[in-house]
Amino acid sequence: MSCFNNNNNDNEIIEYPSYNKNIYIQRSSLKIKDIKEMNVNWERNCLHIPDAYGGPSRSVEIDSYILNEKIYLNTVSQLKKKEFEQLFGFKCGEFKVGKIISIPLNNVTIY
Repeated sequence: MSCFNNNNNDNEIIEYPSYNKNIYIQRSSLKIKDIKEMNVNWERNCLHIPDAYGGPSRSVEIDSYILNEKIYLNTVSQLKKKEFEQLFGFKCGEFKVGKIISIPLNNVTIY
């Protein structure tokens, strides 16, 4: 499975290497929690972010880890999309590698 990111203004599409899993977020009333730090063996995957207004979904590479009915997401690459920034609690245009959040596992689809 490949992961695509079209962040650039010139419509260039970046293709990341293949990953084991695709992770899709179901945006209805998410219970997101910020996590300070986790010392685990992260798995590099592809996170698909749906558009809040019916536009195209966009993808970005992400580190993930599943434990106790929660999925932990750790930022790796920036996605210049409002929904991504909101998900991780970033201000408009802000990004930080290593920002970790947890989401209940029943709010994501993984395959």
